[in-house]
Amino acid sequence: MEDSSQNTNTNSEIEKDDKNLSENNNLNDDEKVKKNEIKEGEEKMGEKNNNEDKDSHIKNNIIDNNNKNEKFENKTVKQEQSEDEIKYNNELTEKVGKYNIEKMPDNYDKENANFKVLFLGDPGVGKSSLVLRGITKKYNSLYKPTVGFDLLNHIVKINDKVIKLQIWDTCGQEEFSMCNQSLFKNVTIAIMVYSIIKKETFENIKKWVSRVKDLSKENSIFFLVGNKSDLDSQREVTFSEGKTYGNENFKFFVETSSKSEYNVDILFKEIVIYLYENKIRTESYEEDDSKIGEYIDGSQSTINLNSQDLGSDKKCLRCC
Repeated sequence: MEDSSQNTNTNSEIEKDDKNLSENNNLNDDEKVKKNEIKEGEEKMGEKNNNEDKDSHIKNNIIDNNNKNEKFENKTVKQEQSEDEIKYNNELTEKVGKYNIEKMPDNYDKENANFKVLFLGDPGVGKSSLVLRGITKKYNSLYKPTVGFDLLNHIVKINDKVIKLQIWDTCGQEEFSMCNQSLFKNVTIAIMVYSIIKKETFENIKKWVSRVKDLSKENSIFFLVGNKSDLDSQREVTFSEGKTYGNENFKFFVETSSKSEYNVDILFKEIVIYLYENKIRTESYEEDDSKIGEYIDGSQSTINLNSQDLGSDKKCLRCC
């Protein structure tokens, strides 16, 4: 059967060639010239398409190589961190590694203490992304400015104690912060965030620190965070500048990246560690249950969103 099929195909091809030869013989010279021109044109068009495909393939390879080079360059930047920065980050990693820290379910209601943590800084420095990454381990690349403020609870167990953090993420508009002054009251830890790629946000940190000191009834503790470290090639604030200013004026300093998650976990663990070492262990909560109640009922660190403290003018509740 296979021999028969092959013979049939061969005969068909011979008949087709004979037919084309017969047609060419019946054509006059002008028609033969035109037919040859058409054939040559089709062949040239085919060659052109092949060349275009090759050019396109070459361009795509160039783009891919450029992307690979960019990734390599970004990786190289991180590898070329100063010895001081590498040593500093290693010390932070070693410190938080000494504690057993575990995130508890959101509905856990047997915490030993409740603290208010406020994230502050100019618009666009990445406060919301930092909070989202620290609490949920998620990152949203679509920037949406915070309207007013967001309140998230973060319950963490450190060693044998459970701490509930009320994380207040505020918008950076000065008009909002002025008319909602109660947000600054009773802040245990204020996280001051600037962008390493915008010097102005670093210079404005003093303004935000003054605002909290003027309005908080508690002796607030200040942390300094330089965010967007993944954009190292665009930086306007050096690591050395941030570290020097942070060590001289704040309890803690770190550079982070919400996008790459760089040092975000260290920041949130350091918040818990500081509270554990300086607010829990230094006071006899086991011996004096009333102190637990002071924190649990929120009288020292919670703002009632339905109270008049947030301002009688409803327009003060929102900003853009």
